[in-house]
Amino acid sequence: MDMCKIQPKSIVFVVLVSLMFLVIFEYGYNNVYAKSEEKAETKKQSSTNSSLDNNYNKIASDDPKIIKDINFNAAGDWACNEKSETVINNMRGTDPDLILGLGDYGLTPSEYLCWSELISPLYGKMKIAFGNHDFADSYILKNLENQFGLKAQSYSFNFNHIHFISMSTETDFEKDSNQYKFIELDLKQASADPNIKWIIVFMHKPIYNTAPFGKGESKDLKKTYEELFTKYGVDLVLNGHVQYYQRSYPVLYNEENPKVPLVINNGSTFYNTNDGTVFVNAGTGGDKLHEDLKYPPFLATQKPSYGFVNIELKNNGTTLAGKFISDKNEVIDRFIINSY
Repeated sequence: MDMCKIQPKSIVFVVLVSLMFLVIFEYGYNNVYAKSEEKAETKKQSSTNSSLDNNYNKIASDDPKIIKDINFNAAGDWACNEKSETVINNMRGTDPDLILGLGDYGLTPSEYLCWSELISPLYGKMKIAFGNHDFADSYILKNLENQFGLKAQSYSFNFNHIHFISMSTETDFEKDSNQYKFIELDLKQASADPNIKWIIVFMHKPIYNTAPFGKGESKDLKKTYEELFTKYGVDLVLNGHVQYYQRSYPVLYNEENPKVPLVINNGSTFYNTNDGTVFVNAGTGGDKLHEDLKYPPFLATQKPSYGFVNIELKNNGTTLAGKFISDKNEVIDRFIINSY
């Protein structure tokens, strides 16, 4: 494919999906239409995407005690180049049931449209979070909303007993914001639901930031959400923005010293849900990698590599098995979280 031939004015998007992974409803907070900060509204949107509904129905078991194995992928900061194309092709090779976009799909409208062409075979399996470059360009933002059928920039959905929350790090997220109220209520409900076995949050900017930029935003995110994630047992957080692969040990909010996360299991691979939240940075979709990142003691590993995170739900829903697959299609990190 000649990527240079793709022009913004010549592209007409067919809205393929509304991307609702719930059997009936998806829940989301719509920042654009919020009129008051006094009350966070939870909106229900009907599922209109037959391909996703069929995919879910294929996975769902007739026996509620049986949870089928699935696998899903995640990456952010894609751009449109040979690395991007390789990462996407490697993703396709895993035959994923779901793909999570972690923001920043192109720095310009032309680059975004080029990425859209590359990712098009996977539209029907993809959910996205919005990045700072997506939000900064009204053309990209509006087309992403239309392309993925989204009216909310922060929303949640259930898929095969996993509760996913897409957070917006580009709109208000402080404790008095509608988004925070939505996420707090959503986490409370998900953690109390016996049908939910795992809680996963995906977003663009990181809570733990070892890069030499964006420290203030990450500090605010950490101050606002770290304790909330510990309180409601978030198992995994996926983000982009920092263009490098990084994975933390499971960490907990540290009441005695909030500046330093609490690590109670510093094993290299095997963890339990009670150990805390694993944070994975995967801004590795194709854009130029960052350099000179710090290596704080709460990080289990970091790799200067393009690629994506692949997560498998296994053992009747009791195990999340994660790995990072590089652009060379090699597994360069593995981790396992058990819920029993």
